[in-house]
Amino acid sequence: MTAADRLVPSRTGDAAAGASRARGGAMSCAVGILLLASACSRANEPQLEVVHRILDVAPQPAAGDAVGWCELESEVRPAIGCLPKFPGSIAKLEVADSPLRRRLAVPEAARGGPILVESRLVFAGGGRPTFLPAFVVREPAGETIDVELTIPSAAPKKSARLEYRLRPLPPAVREYASAEIDVPRGAVLEVGVAVDPLARRVERAPCEMEIVARRGSSERRLFRTLLAPGGAGVGRWRDQRIDLAPVAGDRVHLVFRSRVVAPPGGEIDVAYGFPIWGTANVLAPASRARPNVILVSLDTLRADHLGGYGSALETSPEIDRFAGEATLFELAYATWTSTLQSHMSLFTGRYVAGYGDISLTRALSPGIPTLPELLAGAGYATAAVTEDAILRRALGFGRGVDSYRENRSTGPHAAPGHAEQTFATGLRWLKRHRDERFFLFLHTYQVHSPYTPPPAFDRFRTWNDRGVERPIDADTPPGVRDERLYAGEVRYTDAEVGKLLAGIAALGVSESTIVVVAADHGEEFGEHGLSGHGKALFRESAHVPLIVRAPGIAPPGLRVPVQVSLVDVLPTLLELTGIEPPHRISGRSLVPLLADPSSPAFADRPVFSEVQSVFGDLFAVRDRTHTWIFAGRQTPRIVAYDRRLDRDEHVAVRDSGLLERGRRFRDAFDAEVAAIRPVDAARDRALQVDSPDPATARKLRALGYVE
Repeated sequence: MTAADRLVPSRTGDAAAGASRARGGAMSCAVGILLLASACSRANEPQLEVVHRILDVAPQPAAGDAVGWCELESEVRPAIGCLPKFPGSIAKLEVADSPLRRRLAVPEAARGGPILVESRLVFAGGGRPTFLPAFVVREPAGETIDVELTIPSAAPKKSARLEYRLRPLPPAVREYASAEIDVPRGAVLEVGVAVDPLARRVERAPCEMEIVARRGSSERRLFRTLLAPGGAGVGRWRDQRIDLAPVAGDRVHLVFRSRVVAPPGGEIDVAYGFPIWGTANVLAPASRARPNVILVSLDTLRADHLGGYGSALETSPEIDRFAGEATLFELAYATWTSTLQSHMSLFTGRYVAGYGDISLTRALSPGIPTLPELLAGAGYATAAVTEDAILRRALGFGRGVDSYRENRSTGPHAAPGHAEQTFATGLRWLKRHRDERFFLFLHTYQVHSPYTPPPAFDRFRTWNDRGVERPIDADTPPGVRDERLYAGEVRYTDAEVGKLLAGIAALGVSESTIVVVAADHGEEFGEHGLSGHGKALFRESAHVPLIVRAPGIAPPGLRVPVQVSLVDVLPTLLELTGIEPPHRISGRSLVPLLADPSSPAFADRPVFSEVQSVFGDLFAVRDRTHTWIFAGRQTPRIVAYDRRLDRDEHVAVRDSGLLERGRRFRDAFDAEVAAIRPVDAARDRALQVDSPDPATARKLRALGYVE
């Protein structure tokens, strides 16, 4: 029996359940080790799993592909019907009276039909851009189109840059047929329907949307709806669950068809429909039970600011309560001390040097599988809710994810963090998918700088100055003042985590769900003369919480004292869900530590951290007693610390033998990552992606991620 089998009860029938009870009785609902009472009442209900993903989409679909990515209300899904965008600009023009007449080049992929033109003026010297009215060029586009731009009377009459987007409009009738699929008994189709928000900006008409099952030359309608251009479906997903019983046991093509309906008294060739289909998955009763997975990342949360990790402040009653029901890893370390790279290690099971260079414009190699992709391949419905642009879907975080939502701050200087909204959004998704096998990733910036806890949580207003408790005031050292505000953010985030956990329990899925609470890196408050993160690799920025609740497997209240890394999360979750891990990873499953928390196989294992900072390339090795920090690549300077005597890594140890031991660890690391680093130039190359839009770039600049 695998770990996954122990977590989720078998649903093979009463006879098998009775035999299991006869063998020992440990699986009964009365004992309650594996199941809550609510789960017992549903024990005979089948868990649904995804058996066909109709809208598989490449990480970077071509502009003419039938299936791409579509964003509505900050939620991105694989979709049919999203209009491609072809950007262009005219570097310098003089804004005079309206209209401005210009000739625009049309990319080859956009030619042959009507085109929607969206544009704005960006003025020299800054200031807010002026958006121009959108309009349709009805004649089929050739290599160029001649346009007249209407300039608002309030627009400044001065030099500007014209930025525009050309969007080919869809035909009146569109059809997409899936590959031929077998429809199991008990299957349903889940799909979102919507109308592109462009329908508010140009002439539009109602649109009929239908799904039919095609077998040979015959068709059977499964679903039909009529979406009005000004109705509730404009700009948002409307989820449908469609019973496939009429075609159960058949082998069919699912056909997604849309047709523009002429408005009363109108002409069908002068109005447009903008239908979108999103995330079409066929689900059926699961062939085997697997646990659900929820991964919660509390960005910038250093371990020692939680009670379970030794905080003297009362920052985390809810997370501490959760840890009492879970296993806490006392010495978990980040692979990189900033958000983007550390999360990619979490998703790939590789150190940063093992997956290659990624950035805000450079995506993960498509040859490296991610945690959501692997779970999706095992039939999981998948979703992610993140915040403020850094974990961009296109960088690889959205691969395998059915619903990728990003909560965004209102302006570039607004305080980060939407924990309440992010967790509530996740719970709404769970409510819709709780009878399915699911994976949910939640990421919040709530404790990230600038530190602005809500007043009710800004409760840490004193500090200990050499044994004297003093109030926080204008004379308080900045690092101390920031740290107390940060502690208030932690307390607020903790309260929101408590609501999230209560919501999971209310949905009745707690006992069949693995919940992991972790962080990507910590934060510095002057302990080594630095503030923030991404600058160094000392304990305050590298030591992170890692808490795993897996009912029936992870012993409640267990504390694991050996070192582990964020690269270990992926293989651990894969073992707990019964999925074979990829071969080329650095992480190791932590499941053996649940039985033997001081396992010798882990006790002597080093873990590693990296960062590229203003101080150059830094690299850290930690074994069970010492820390080595390397500065530079070719002839690095090495500093060693003995954590048995110097937990906070302040006093360097001058010992040539000890330094040589650190070098051997570094050499072993280099050899390991060289063996798993992407090598196939055709398959494993990194992907170039578009730069963040200007508003997103301003937000990232305010958060300190770009210059």
